[in-house]
Amino acid sequence: MLPKPVVHLPHLPHLTLPQRPRWPFVVVLAVIAGTSLLRLVVLLAEGAYLTLAFFLALAGSAWHPPLAHTAPPAPPHWATWWHPAHGPARIVWLQQPAQSTLAAVTTLLSLGLLLALGIVLWQRVQAGLMRQAQRPSTACGSAHLATVADLGAYALEPVNDLVGMWQQTRTVIAAWRGKPAPPPLTNYVVGREVGTQVLIGLTRPQLERHVLAVATTGSGKTATQIIPAHLREDGQHPFFSVSLKGDVYAETAGAVAQRQRVWHLNLVDVTQTHGYDPLDAITSYDAAQAFADAWIANTGATEAEGHFWDREASKLLTMLTWHLRVRDPDATFLRLIDLVHVPYETHKALLTTSPDPIVRLMAGKAFDAWDSDARVRGNVAGDVAARFVHYLGDDIRRALSQRDIHLREMVDEATPTGLYLSMSLAQLEQYRALFATLVTQILATWTAVAQARPQRRLAQGSLLYLDEFANLGHIPGFVNYLTLTRSLGIGMVLMIQNRAQLVTTYGPTAAQTISGGCRTHIVFSGCTPEDAALYSEQLDDMTILRRQAGEGTHEGGAQRRTSRTSGWAEAGRRLLRANEIQQLPRDLVLLIPERQPPLLVRTQPYDADPPLKALAALPPPVIVGPPAPPALVISAAPPPKPRTPRKSAGPAPAPSGTAAPKPPRKTVLPPP
Repeated sequence: MLPKPVVHLPHLPHLTLPQRPRWPFVVVLAVIAGTSLLRLVVLLAEGAYLTLAFFLALAGSAWHPPLAHTAPPAPPHWATWWHPAHGPARIVWLQQPAQSTLAAVTTLLSLGLLLALGIVLWQRVQAGLMRQAQRPSTACGSAHLATVADLGAYALEPVNDLVGMWQQTRTVIAAWRGKPAPPPLTNYVVGREVGTQVLIGLTRPQLERHVLAVATTGSGKTATQIIPAHLREDGQHPFFSVSLKGDVYAETAGAVAQRQRVWHLNLVDVTQTHGYDPLDAITSYDAAQAFADAWIANTGATEAEGHFWDREASKLLTMLTWHLRVRDPDATFLRLIDLVHVPYETHKALLTTSPDPIVRLMAGKAFDAWDSDARVRGNVAGDVAARFVHYLGDDIRRALSQRDIHLREMVDEATPTGLYLSMSLAQLEQYRALFATLVTQILATWTAVAQARPQRRLAQGSLLYLDEFANLGHIPGFVNYLTLTRSLGIGMVLMIQNRAQLVTTYGPTAAQTISGGCRTHIVFSGCTPEDAALYSEQLDDMTILRRQAGEGTHEGGAQRRTSRTSGWAEAGRRLLRANEIQQLPRDLVLLIPERQPPLLVRTQPYDADPPLKALAALPPPVIVGPPAPPALVISAAPPPKPRTPRKSAGPAPAPSGTAAPKPPRKTVLPPP
């Protein structure tokens, strides 16, 4: 008969799940068994002696009947077996007949019990050998779920219960002595492995090798992963967190603010937001170009004419941005919005006379090329201005009018800071360029800080929780950042709804690189059929035993006999089929670690954990937003005044039926 797994899931009966070894039970049982065995040896020795005394006394009573008050005579010569303390065995039995009889009966029962235990043990050994013989080989596939030995890299508590009890005892003793408790291994807890119920999490080194979570809307990733990770923050690590509707900030900022500084870019309610100025992180011409590339790539980028218009718009925006930073370092992003709306002639006059030599050099070449093409000259300035049309409203201008958020200060050793970004679903599409710019500047700034340190990594280690990552926009150079930050102490948790979003935003090649660059994958139930099929293929095949039955007909003379045979044969199947991944229970996730077999982990929402629920109830800090911005003023050239031609040297009157020539426009340079 095919042995069944010790632990199994009803909807996945073919999987054998690991089972936690019950070491305390085994140790206690071993102590009891050892003590009982030692006592049994003593009892057997004493019982054998008393049993012998019992039979010798019965045999000797024929010659010397026992008397109640007189000492019995010496037994026959063949019945003299001496006890060190009691003398002849017959005398012992005559003096203590009840104890001797009980000991003899107990000895016989003990011998019977030992015989029964030996038979059971032998049957168990035979059953184990049979199971080992019936266990399928790896001829059709070697895929399997993680065993107890594989859980060590991701288990946050000892798999061995005895070791866990010893660690808890040491913690209690340390607390009694006044020593601080050891810090937790990580703040990112995935859940409990379904077989052993061991707590599974991702340590800091594993998070720094990046995590990709595939979870559709309503899968519970926020309640089971993001919010608990924030509530477990120890205040020693800077982080950046993106969330829709601000629910993560509302549930976690109160607890996080008790341990470290908190900033909040709140586009849902700009009256309670810290101000963010994208120009604050631009400290070089290269940084200005990275800002322009991110902005242009997420504001209507097109492949028409080989991205020609995107490149020309990026050139102009780069020059305007760096010119403004050099001319007026205190100017905010609102001033850049005003500047991009001035006419082409004003741009040319400003940039060709810029105080920065790089801008003057680039502007001279660019405007010479643009002036030679009337089509470009008439469209490039308007193209750049159109890419800022969503940032003319009062609310978004208010959030961008003040410099409260400084990305370099976030990773300072003395004040590690947590930055929250809250937005609505409509703003996710509307302000995509701003979000992509923010992520780009965070990665660039933190990378520069880490590379400037002697250890070439951040002192504390940082983490980016990028929910709806594929909808945050295209981040230029993100593939390079994904590889570079792995050694700099910068980890990322990328959460997407499906891989098709990555392909749409970054293209097939970059999407494949991003997926492969994340060494740990977490797959939630309800994923798309394409993603489920991809992960099913990645898990590979396993070997199972499948029952086979056959029927044969034998003819012998006039008789015809039919025989039926049955047995077990090895067959291959996917470790998890695509439909099985899609139909996982809501509280189960598939954890695919780096160079380890996969795990099935049972998650738990934060409100089901009383300590986390108490932390989530803490109110978030009160933030006073920036004041209302000034009225929008677009600097433009005023209309030219009409000229009165001189009588002596005036131009010849236009012929009848033709329009008079227009006077030249006077260019007025706006303040920088």
